[in-house]
Amino acid sequence: MDIDLYDRVKEDATGDDAEAKTGIQNHQLRVEELMRVVIEELKERALTHDDSKLDDEESETYLKIIPKMYGDDKVTDEQRAKMKIAAQPAIEHHYSVNAHHPEYHEAGVDSMTLVDIIEMVCDWKAASERSGNNLMDNMENNQARFRLTGQLRNIIENTIKTF
Repeated sequence: MDIDLYDRVKEDATGDDAEAKTGIQNHQLRVEELMRVVIEELKERALTHDDSKLDDEESETYLKIIPKMYGDDKVTDEQRAKMKIAAQPAIEHHYSVNAHHPEYHEAGVDSMTLVDIIEMVCDWKAASERSGNNLMDNMENNQARFRLTGQLRNIIENTIKTF
């Protein structure tokens, strides 16, 4: 924390309520400081999101197999099933190195941080936009798949609606 900010707060406070005012302002500054830590982590996550898809362990799958699996109408169901099996090691690797995936965590969503969940929701939203799906329509499936509590589902849906 910038010590000058605390000094400035003390200088601004005068009169009988000076101590209380200083306490409030110090609290405001501490909240700002803590929020900046979260913001910096979110910025770092935004810059490095899914970088592993471009690494050796995942790139062939994410650059060649998955786009063909979902983007080629000529692929048969049998071919798609074989591609899914071939893609599984890269997908599992991806989950194992990216904390915004519930599969990364031993206890799934219950072990995630708010920063992990924010990145996960942004990932879901971007993926649904790319595929032309409505994320809100997928929330029931996401709730079942990741065992989201009703409260967390509501928080996520409120966030989707707001942002």
